[in-house]
Amino acid sequence: MKRHDWFLRVMVTLLVVGVWGLILRPVLLPVPSQAAPGKEAAKVVRAERFEMVDSQGRVQATLGVKREGPGYVLVLHSSGKVHVNQPVRAGRFEVPDSEGKVCATLQMRDGRSPALTLYHWVGNDRHARVELYLVEDDGTGRPELKLSDAEGRLRAALGLGRDGSPFLGLFDKAGKEIWQAPPD
Repeated sequence: MKRHDWFLRVMVTLLVVGVWGLILRPVLLPVPSQAAPGKEAAKVVRAERFEMVDSQGRVQATLGVKREGPGYVLVLHSSGKVHVNQPVRAGRFEVPDSEGKVCATLQMRDGRSPALTLYHWVGNDRHARVELYLVEDDGTGRPELKLSDAEGRLRAALGLGRDGSPFLGLFDKAGKEIWQAPPD
C-alpha cells in the first residue's frame, strides 16, 4: 500500500468522524443559544441532506438520505471523484480505496464488541490482514490482535486471556501453532 493511499484513508476516516462530530456536537455538547433576545433557537434541525463545502463553495462531503434506502455519507476526493459513498448502517462503517474496494471496516461483532479490520486485495479476492477487536464472551472486553498473511491465513495472535494474562501465538502456513508465550 502506498504511503499516500494510507494517509488519504486516514484523512478520509478523520473527515467522516469530524462530519459526524459537527452534526452531533449540538446534541452531545449543547451550548447556550446565541439567538436574539426574546427569540428561541430551533430545537430540531431537519434536512434531507447536509453538505460540507470548501472555501470555493465546492461540495467536499455530504450526509443525507436517498429517496429509498438508508442514509449515506459521501466524501469526495480533491479531484472531485467520489472517495467514500457509505450507507449509514447500524454497527458498521466501511472505508474504500480509490477504486471503491473496501480496505477497512469498523463494526460491531455480534452486536456487542467493536472490531477494526484492514483488508488487502489480490485481484477480486479480499483478505483480512489485520483484525483488532474486543472479545466480549465473558463481559471483560479482552483485546485481541490477529495478523494474517497475503492469502488471509492467520500467522500471529496477541491478546489477553480471561484472567488478564498476555498471550502471543505464531502460526505456520497451514495454521498450526508453532510457538506460543507463555508456553502451555
